[in-house]
Amino acid sequence: MIGFLFTEAYPPSDQEFMLQLFQEYGRLMFSIAQRYIPDGTVWEDIVQDCLEKLIKRVSVLRPMKRRVLVQYIVSTTKNTSINFLRRQDVCSRQVVSIESSEVADLPADIPSLDETIILEEQRASLLEIWPLLSQEDQILLEGKYLLGESDQALAKQLGCKPDSVRMKLTRARRKALRFLIERDGDHHDKA
Repeated sequence: MIGFLFTEAYPPSDQEFMLQLFQEYGRLMFSIAQRYIPDGTVWEDIVQDCLEKLIKRVSVLRPMKRRVLVQYIVSTTKNTSINFLRRQDVCSRQVVSIESSEVADLPADIPSLDETIILEEQRASLLEIWPLLSQEDQILLEGKYLLGESDQALAKQLGCKPDSVRMKLTRARRKALRFLIERDGDHHDKA
């Protein structure tokens, strides 16, 4: 347990002081952690956190009288335990079990945070180049990909044959892609 401190770049005299401090007050630190935290699996972590905090203050600890030093160790262990409980409480309020009814009610097809960010960036890019597209290209892209209209409905709006819609869509997508590439090239040149 105390071995972790020796991996840090502390002078040997500080490491030796902390080893003696742990040997003398380690049981006290564990008993304080046990008062605040019922889960025995984290007591060692709490004491380790306390030792990490204390070694950073070794120059303050060395000249302390025994009673003051004991109080300092008690306060450090108590505060570390309370802070652990607070962090655990915050995490438990933010984490929802997969079996929870709240999660079960969510639709399965909602995008992840990464997907949402990417989609938002793509939407912003399209909005920038949208005015550059012809009215016909806008009708085609919006109708097909946003409104989900059929080729027949789009052909009716544009006054062309349904067989022509696929080729017009291909050209509209290519134009939009070309504008996006040109826009990205301009952004990289300015950066």
